[in-house]
This record gives sequence, structure tokens and C-alpha cells, in this order.
Amino acid sequence: MMKSSFKYIAIFGLALSIASCTGSSTESDNTDQEKTEMNDQRGDAQMVRLDVMLNDGRQWEANPETVAGIEKMEETIKDYDGKESSPEMYREMSNRLMEQFEYIFKACTMKGEAHDQLHNYLKPMKLYFEELNSNDQKVAENAVKKFQQHLDAFPKYFKG
Repeated sequence: MMKSSFKYIAIFGLALSIASCTGSSTESDNTDQEKTEMNDQRGDAQMVRLDVMLNDGRQWEANPETVAGIEKMEETIKDYDGKESSPEMYREMSNRLMEQFEYIFKACTMKGEAHDQLHNYLKPMKLYFEELNSNDQKVAENAVKKFQQHLDAFPKYFKG
């Protein structure tokens, strides 16, 4: 129970850091609003909506630490592929993903609109962390699918 409470406190703390970090918004006339809807063809994962804008139709430059963090999150999901599922396994996966998520925030050196768009990209992950920690295995399974879809969209908006 204590570990579960800690995880929710950590998620809440990350939500606050995302919210506080978004105050550095800069306006740019060089962006095209791009809204992506991802629908999982393999299961029940609900549609995910990303409110990320491209840089005048081009990808934003991401700092190397952000790219590395996203790649490690993808590797983490692959590491669990084929393993027997359980609430404990999903919590373990969530903890490993959270380490990389926190690393991306701590190591972020991006500025201006690129920084703001990165935060727009990262915000939806908060829900996936909550779902991965669910005691309902179906919810956790769908969270993995949503996470994978979300990570697959990163190169559409960012390059390293």
C-alpha cells in the first residue's frame, strides 16, 4: 500500500512539473498545428490525441538526452514483450518507464517552442502511468499499447 501511494505521489509530482514547465511558452508563426489520432489496430486501446505542432511542417530538434530517454522507454516496453502479465509486472514496467520519463525532464535543455511542443507530447503519458498501475489487467494491457503508439509517434514530431 505504501509503495502504491508513493507511485501516485510521484505521478502527481510529475504532473506539477509538467504544468510548471509549460509557463515558458513562446509564440511562433512558423508552426503548423498537427493533431494526430492514433488508433490501435491490435486491441481495445482507446484513441489517443496528441496536440503537437510541427515546426513549419518540419520536426523539432530534440536534445540528445530526450531522444535517448524515448529510446530507452521503447526498449523497456520491448523487454516485457512476451513475459507473463501480472499487476506486479506492469508496476515494474511503469517504474522503469517512469525513470526514463523523469530523466527526460531533468536533462531537458530545450528552449522556446520546441520545448513547449515536447511538453505537449509528454503530457498524455501521465494517464498511461496511472493505467499501468491499475489492478485491472485489461486496463494495464491497454496502457502498454497506448504507450507504444505514443512512443511510435515521437519521430513524426522530433529529431535528434
